[in-house]
Amino acid sequence: MRRKNGFTITEMIMALLAGTVLIGGILAVYIMSIRSWREGSIDAGLERTAGLVMEKLARGANGRFGLREADIGTVQVSADGTSVTYMVDKQDPPTPWNSDDVTCRYYKSGTRIFYDPNTAVSGDEQVLTRFGDVEQLTFSLSGDVLTANLVMTAKAPRTERYKLGLRMQTNIFFRKRR
Repeated sequence: MRRKNGFTITEMIMALLAGTVLIGGILAVYIMSIRSWREGSIDAGLERTAGLVMEKLARGANGRFGLREADIGTVQVSADGTSVTYMVDKQDPPTPWNSDDVTCRYYKSGTRIFYDPNTAVSGDEQVLTRFGDVEQLTFSLSGDVLTANLVMTAKAPRTERYKLGLRMQTNIFFRKRR
């Protein structure tokens, strides 16, 4: 009786089929992981951008002269609620005499938010959003509290069907001026 060495053609086909299914499964898991990571990165980017925008609204685009430093009597929200104009004393430290008050403004134009550090000077506006699209920006003033609502979106990777979105709200409390 002779010994059989090697594999039959049926065994080879079954082994190749099992290997192909295994590699296909690993590839599918890898692709889903990459897609999930991209969506998570976009979500994190939206959250980071919206948080920075809200911080810049309160503290100022350059870290100074934001809405927190505004004189409460000068804060004006537009009729449609999409912009806020206020005055700040840019003298350091602020003094009631020798005032050099400047009118500043935050507003939405298209899908971006802009900061105008001096409304008397044209062309000095700064873009506050660099990632994502601003769908909605509204301001409302109630007593000593300004509420800003921001809705941002970004397209999901490799699809046009849906967008990833984020809604954020912040309240800015004004200090009383003497």
